[in-house]
Amino acid sequence: YVFNIETEIKGDRSMSIKQKLFLSFGTITLLLVALTLYAVVQLSKVNDDYTFLVDDRAFKVIEATTMQNAISLQGLYIRSYVLRQSEEDLTKLEQQRNFIEQQIALLDGKFVIPQMAEEFEKIKENQQVYTEYVNAIIEAVKDNDMKCALEILFTTAVPTNQALQQSINTIVDVQ
Repeated sequence: YVFNIETEIKGDRSMSIKQKLFLSFGTITLLLVALTLYAVVQLSKVNDDYTFLVDDRAFKVIEATTMQNAISLQGLYIRSYVLRQSEEDLTKLEQQRNFIEQQIALLDGKFVIPQMAEEFEKIKENQQVYTEYVNAIIEAVKDNDMKCALEILFTTAVPTNQALQQSINTIVDVQ
């Protein structure tokens, strides 16, 4: 009986090629599974961010931009009405005012960023004030008091419309 001291002390720790290959492939497979799971998690985060941008911010920008155009048009139509006293201008002014009110109702409560919510509240308040000024201008024009109509227009209505424009520009820029 030949005694192999090295084998007795170390024990039979040598692995067969089959075991080494199995261990190597198993390790590589586990590494690939881990990388795949990490990639899926990262892609889900990107998808969520993209969905937020498309569903939330793009919607707000599109709606705010259409409201921005309507705010500009209502300012132009009231000036035109004062100058020309045309019922057509008055009708178009009313259409823009109604459209703006619809947009305000549509976007109300949709802004969660404090700065945007504050700007939107300014829009709601200024539109209400602007409507009161416009009604006073229309009444003055109907009473043929052009001096009063022009004074209301240029001292109160135009600055209020500019404040509306500034608030909507801020919202569009930030979004």
